[in-house]
Amino acid sequence: MEKNYGLNYIRGVGAILIMLYHYTTRYFDSLYNMGAESSHVGVWWGCWAVSVFFILSGFLTVANVNDTLTPKKFAVKRVTRLYPSYWVAIILTTIVTYALNFPFKTDLVSTIFNFTMLQGFVGIPSVDGAYWTLRCELWFYVIITLTLFLKKRNYTILSTIWLVLIILQDGLFAALGIDGALDTIAKLILLSDWASAFIIGMSFCAIYKNKKDYLAYVNLLLCFAIEYTQRPLNRFIFTIFIAALIYILIVKRIKFKYDGILNFFASISFPLYLIHQKIGYNIIQKMENRGGGQPFGVALAIGTSIALAYLVHKFVEIPASKRLQTKLLKAKKD
Repeated sequence: MEKNYGLNYIRGVGAILIMLYHYTTRYFDSLYNMGAESSHVGVWWGCWAVSVFFILSGFLTVANVNDTLTPKKFAVKRVTRLYPSYWVAIILTTIVTYALNFPFKTDLVSTIFNFTMLQGFVGIPSVDGAYWTLRCELWFYVIITLTLFLKKRNYTILSTIWLVLIILQDGLFAALGIDGALDTIAKLILLSDWASAFIIGMSFCAIYKNKKDYLAYVNLLLCFAIEYTQRPLNRFIFTIFIAALIYILIVKRIKFKYDGILNFFASISFPLYLIHQKIGYNIIQKMENRGGGQPFGVALAIGTSIALAYLVHKFVEIPASKRLQTKLLKAKKD
């Protein structure tokens, strides 16, 4: 698939929005239990950008699937893409959190287990609250990996089956009055809370490849219906807007010119997402304690997080991912 700068820019802006949400809204909610998000303080709507990442992940993951892609190769690519930056983010966040005595810390056992990236599946606290989305990404990759064992990989059919199972599970469990652990497990397996975002991206990919894939359009309508029932109206409208923007970019194949600033934020979006939250909280709190004021603390936190994200991107994400991928793929051949 040809490079689409527009998608990169959307990802970069999404990372910035989430960072601003954490620094201007979630920080107060977490530290002072002020309920800032409900009172619409700061960039309270920035958290909606999580859907942007899942939609893009659904599209790009399926778009890069071809007949030569094996389950092992796909798994290696995903692991080497995610883990190096993630491990560094855990180390940096832990050091800063303990060095500055931030009130929200994970214990040593939980911190060590976080290196597996599996803490979200077993209820162990994450080193950083932003890591919750990694569980969704990992499970989506597991689903795609399983499909790679099939000779025929029709992701429109997969999306339809996935949506039908979510609708049946939700309706059946509600009718039978089933809740608690069984309902939670079923929703985790089906990724019920966020599946619609991934499937929107997958459906866009199907339409990108074949505009006459009418079932993909039906899947989109089902996803929007699910989003409407699960989200507040303003968040649903935001999702529709982002989906329409992505549709225009990839299906109508609108091309954006290269922009250095937007491309920079797109390139550091993953390490920025991983690093910014607790490290930024520490900086804001310390500046407040020293009389620097919250605005100055937020500005310093933004600058620090961007600088750290760039360093991780340049010296870890790019070189370590490539070396680890080459080594693991070579080992598979040997």
